[in-house]
Amino acid sequence: MRERIVNDTEVRAYGLWVDAEKKKGRRNGWAKVYCSGAQGALNLQWLASTRALLGRIVTKGDSCPALLAGTFLSYVLGRYREDIAAIHIRTQEGNEESGDDA
Repeated sequence: MRERIVNDTEVRAYGLWVDAEKKKGRRNGWAKVYCSGAQGALNLQWLASTRALLGRIVTKGDSCPALLAGTFLSYVLGRYREDIAAIHIRTQEGNEESGDDA
C-alpha cells in the first residue's frame, strides 16, 4: 500500500505530496507525506507481516495534525476504499499513562 501511495500520480490532486522515502521497492520501507497548508509530516510505514499501513503524524510545537490527518484519510478512502478493512486512530493525549495507573 505504501508503494502504491508513493507512486500514485493522483496524490497531488488531494493536496498531498511525497517528499522522501527509504528502501524503495522493499517490503519494509517508509515515506514522508506532506499536505498543502498543514504543518508537519505524515510518516508512513508498511508492515508486511500484518498487511497494515502505519501512519504517524509529526508536528512542531502546538501545530494541530487535523488538516493533514483529514486530507490523508480523504485521499486513501477516495482511492483505496476497497482495500481498507479498518482504520484505527490514536491520539498522543489518549496514549499517555498517568502516574496513578503505573
